[in-house]
Amino acid sequence: MAVRLFEGAAQAEDYSKFRFAPPRQIQELLFSYLRSKGLPCAQAVDVGCGTGLSTRILAPHFLRVLGTDISAVQLEQAARDTSCANVSYRQSPAEELPVPDSSVDLVTAGSAVHWFDVPRFLREVDRILRPGGCLALYCYHYRVGLRYRDCCHLLDHILEEVDEALSPYESERTRLVRGLYSDVYDAIAYSDKERCVCLCLCVCVSVSVCVCVCVCVSVSVCVCVCLCVCVCLCVCLCVCMCV
Repeated sequence: MAVRLFEGAAQAEDYSKFRFAPPRQIQELLFSYLRSKGLPCAQAVDVGCGTGLSTRILAPHFLRVLGTDISAVQLEQAARDTSCANVSYRQSPAEELPVPDSSVDLVTAGSAVHWFDVPRFLREVDRILRPGGCLALYCYHYRVGLRYRDCCHLLDHILEEVDEALSPYESERTRLVRGLYSDVYDAIAYSDKERCVCLCLCVCVSVSVCVCVCVCVSVSVCVCVCLCVCVCLCVCLCVCMCV
């Protein structure tokens, strides 16, 4: 069954501010694939669109773009961006899309399909895609590195230990991401399909960490440490063609 998360108004606002937009390399791979297949570019549907970051990138390439999501507050945040006149949004589950049969040229889902009921979603995709239409799914699996003075190796080692200790408790959904959608790719029935997992992107951001240390019980010392956080995004793109 599908999972419903990320439905708070504050979380939707944070998504809009801080979530990574689909990387340029992903966009170039996707649109070059579409051009190589000579696919029409009339209607695209972005499923699990959230605040619309993955939806609006489709606007220059299609006559009409529809973003769908189960969360009303995510869609409210998405609708605040009015820069793309050909983009609209509808609230719906990924497994019951408000689209006629055989009417869509491209279906996308960016870092979202692991929350869906995958078999039902794929049947719905098969219903709405035109013959020769395309399904594109992508996700990120990240490794975080901390850079601070000469402690880099130690900090990275601590993060690896924490990740290893927590991995037995991760959900079935996030395991799909850790596997870079290999199970989802295998479940796609179309014979004309490709999977690319060779993209590696690094994003560096600076953060300030405030550490409070109690000295001799009675004195509290606040130390601000500035760390450089290097996020390495391992990107997987699965594209396939409905025949």
